[in-house]
Amino acid sequence: VQKDHHQYRKMFEAREQKAPIGQLQPWARWVTPEQEKYRYDTSFFLALLDERHQLAGVKQDNQETIGLDWMTPSQAIADFAQKKIKLAPPTWLTLLQLSQHSFADLESRAKRMPSICDIEPIQPKFRAEDGAFSILLPGDPDYDERGSTTRNRIIMRDGDLEYDNHPVSRL
Repeated sequence: VQKDHHQYRKMFEAREQKAPIGQLQPWARWVTPEQEKYRYDTSFFLALLDERHQLAGVKQDNQETIGLDWMTPSQAIADFAQKKIKLAPPTWLTLLQLSQHSFADLESRAKRMPSICDIEPIQPKFRAEDGAFSILLPGDPDYDERGSTTRNRIIMRDGDLEYDNHPVSRL
């Protein structure tokens, strides 16, 4: 889909289904941290599909995607924790966020989502600390000078990810 955006529609047409393009709602947008050489600007979209839209037989391109499976956000998080699949931190956090909502809640939210142009990009910052690697996100007290008292970071340690959004004391 990256090289040819028509592939999204074609994958549904191959199964004689209508592509739910109107149901694609923007969820998040991540951009490369300043210190990274490789540049990316990744948008995550939410599309609530029922069982008839499962895409058995759709193939990955072995470039941008190296595997393809159909699972709930909760199942993907569980499979990652069990080291059955690999997820990049932006994908992992997006799935974690989605897993905390019911289908009905996501359906309601999808109807109220802004356009992708209106979503504030997330540009993480990196920091090594306590034998781990922290990905600081906007709103974290160590991300900028806004004075937040709630952490907003992903902690990477030994291949595991943990989301830290706990209040911190500012003495």
